[in-house]
Amino acid sequence: MMIDGLKRRFLKVVHPLTTVNLELTNDCNMDCWYCPRKKRPIGYMTMDLFKRLIHEIPESCLVGLSYGGESIVHPQFQEMAEIAHKKFNHLRVNSNGLVKTYPTFIETIVLPKPPPVIFTFDQKFLSQKPDSLLPKYSFCVAPFYSMEILWNGDVTVCCHDVAGIRVLDSVQDRSVLEVWNGEAYKHLRKVGYCEGCELFRYYGK
Repeated sequence: MMIDGLKRRFLKVVHPLTTVNLELTNDCNMDCWYCPRKKRPIGYMTMDLFKRLIHEIPESCLVGLSYGGESIVHPQFQEMAEIAHKKFNHLRVNSNGLVKTYPTFIETIVLPKPPPVIFTFDQKFLSQKPDSLLPKYSFCVAPFYSMEILWNGDVTVCCHDVAGIRVLDSVQDRSVLEVWNGEAYKHLRKVGYCEGCELFRYYGK
């Protein structure tokens, strides 16, 4: 707990970009009705944009080649993965496990299809529980170290915004680091969380 608190204090002062997830596509080989990726137009990141982003992302970053969809269905996935691997020592891809042709140099994290079950707790329930279950407002750490880039160049806040509701900026006309050091990120870091974010309330201090 003490280490986590020190990390948060450190991030408030210094915010190096350490993690970048590139959404090669929000298309998928499955069609789960509840998946929020379908709230956005289905598309594929162009090779030109991908190459530029790979060039601009700091070599020290942990890079993921997935976000809202099954990236392996991108027709240029193999080539994109090879390009990224030449620069970054460690690559991650989240997969539903139905595609078996993964490049050997990629760490594939298989995420089985979750059941369409959503658990919610109303305020009455929470008011009857110990303080540990009540909302604990604290700043969100995601804008201090990570960036999620959608297939069309839009930049969103964290891995929970698969629907692309909270788009901060775009890398179509600006570099990765220009966006990272831009006014939108600065404002979000100052505010500490995205308006309407339910997860933020339960991160704790």
